Amino acid sequence: MKCRAAATLAALVMLGVAGCEIDTELGIAAEVTSASLTVDRATDRYVARITVAFRVGENAQGVREFVPLRVDAEAGGAAATASSFDRPAGFSGVLSPGDSRSVTFVAECLGGCNAAALCGAGGTVPIDFFWEDRGVSPPALDQTSGTATVDCPP
Repeated sequence: MKCRAAATLAALVMLGVAGCEIDTELGIAAEVTSASLTVDRATDRYVARITVAFRVGENAQGVREFVPLRVDAEAGGAAATASSFDRPAGFSGVLSPGDSRSVTFVAECLGGCNAAALCGAGGTVPIDFFWEDRGVSPPALDQTSGTATVDCPP
């Protein structure tokens, strides 16, 4: 009888572990879910619209603060950096463990951007979205990559 009970208990434990998902993220996880770049060839500037989903793991130790820093787009081996972010009205990057948000940020490259190179990239370019977690000391710099569509009006 003891062997049968032990075998049943072991089977239940295995089933519970196999069907259970454990959130192992201890900080902020971020993902670019959509991105587009609109280029102004005459001024060598572009505007980036980037939607980012970010969350803090359920088991994180304390509140985290997500701060967008810049986005780099690459075309022809050269980077075009946008670093002037507009945050939506009421935006707060402060997240408690288990919280998540999805936000669209607008970033502008205000000159010297190599923006014209983006127009020859075939319609899409790789991007790197850089952000900081200010909920830890010292603040932690991180990035997530994605792909952006490029619009180059005449």
